[in-house]
Amino acid sequence: MPHYVARYSLDFDVYIDDSLAFFNVGTVIGVQCSATDQPSNMPADFVVGMSDMIPLMGGHAWNPSHEPDSVETWDTPVWLMGPYDGGIVDFEPMIPLKFIIGDTDHEYSESLVYEGQTIDELPSSYSVNYDATTSITTLVLVGSSADKKCKAPKAAKKKKCKKSKNKKDKSSKNKKD
Repeated sequence: MPHYVARYSLDFDVYIDDSLAFFNVGTVIGVQCSATDQPSNMPADFVVGMSDMIPLMGGHAWNPSHEPDSVETWDTPVWLMGPYDGGIVDFEPMIPLKFIIGDTDHEYSESLVYEGQTIDELPSSYSVNYDATTSITTLVLVGSSADKKCKAPKAAKKKKCKKSKNKKDKSSKNKKD
């Protein structure tokens, strides 16, 4: 994750260059003219508010129509993406605490389609499941690996015992008739 560093020097150009990367958001139209332009590599209707660039945390982008009315009514995950210097540096499902605690199971899944996609490795879907019996939350991201050589591990095969070439019991050699 990129970080914002305050420098105590007179080299203001370096300081400004590092800081401005927060505001370089790649868009489908090629130039970020306003905060409402459709960002590339993000789902439709995502917006990047210029005031949402947080030093040491990066940017935050989301679909405002998925925002909960209040913290009290927020009950399902919301997909967020982190733009920085014209690309995507992170993504996350922001999960309300009440979704992953309590005596009731919760399930949520969402398919993701990206506008102007140039990053093939972005997730195509995600799911969040809370099992109230075990208090275990499972988060699954589905998408292609950046390393195309990476393959899912195969199930281990059971080893077959080798049969002895001598069909007689070895202990019978020492027995007298």
